[in-house]
Amino acid sequence: MPLDETYPQAVVFIVGWGSDERGMREKKPLGTGFVVSMLAPIQAPVYMHSYVVSAAHGLRNEHLETWVRFNCEGGRTHDEPVPKWYCHPTQDVAVFPLGHIDAPVVSATVPTFAFLDAERPPDLWPQLGDRVYFIGLLSSLTAMAEANIPMVRSGSLGRMYQENIPLRIGPNEMFNINKGHLIDCRSYQGFSGSPCFVQFQPGHGKPLGDATALLGLMAGHFDDWVEAEVTGDIFGTVRTPVNTGVGIVVPAEAITDALNLDELVELRERRPSAPPVPR
Repeated sequence: MPLDETYPQAVVFIVGWGSDERGMREKKPLGTGFVVSMLAPIQAPVYMHSYVVSAAHGLRNEHLETWVRFNCEGGRTHDEPVPKWYCHPTQDVAVFPLGHIDAPVVSATVPTFAFLDAERPPDLWPQLGDRVYFIGLLSSLTAMAEANIPMVRSGSLGRMYQENIPLRIGPNEMFNINKGHLIDCRSYQGFSGSPCFVQFQPGHGKPLGDATALLGLMAGHFDDWVEAEVTGDIFGTVRTPVNTGVGIVVPAEAITDALNLDELVELRERRPSAPPVPR
């Protein structure tokens, strides 16, 4: 079953400083995030706390200047400054608590009750080979990046809760994901931090209709490094990365853990919540 238009509305772009074609400094989308919401404890009527969630690699530098780019009414965009990312100490998850935004933002949220987590009964779990969708920044298409239009990509569920997954986050830097999901897909730079949804039939084939749940967030993909052909006076070996078509997903439970960091719990206790965004 295809995703409807509300799912891309929960996706935002992470904006930072980059360079244009002339080498001039400019703000540009660097990655993907998405808005999640959780119920405020013991409050009536029902109110929500909202957060932007993204991949933590690349955001752990406290001196990094970043913004979250939202869509607004009339086709405009709004860049909300991020004073601080709250990063999980061992998981590739970063969280930015949303307060009042002084702009007519058009957004949806992914509620925490839509997360796929270990508390679900066995007959409400997906199976290997089920369809997955992830939504993020297609950085190679400037028109989409500048207009804050995300791209929906798809694949299939290949492995759940695989331990000790190495994630390359730079030429000489690796990050170990202690437990993650693997999906058969084509993922590229810019999709890190994208929400990844899985669609499946609860009851394993019984006529209950399709269910859609948040599997987790895209952290990256595996590359094979192969020897490249060279021309001209080049000596030695040149190696280049080739996308293997295997994506790495941080499980939704890790997002829940990040939302329950002590600092964020204290913030929830101190600040008022907001009405839920319609979805």
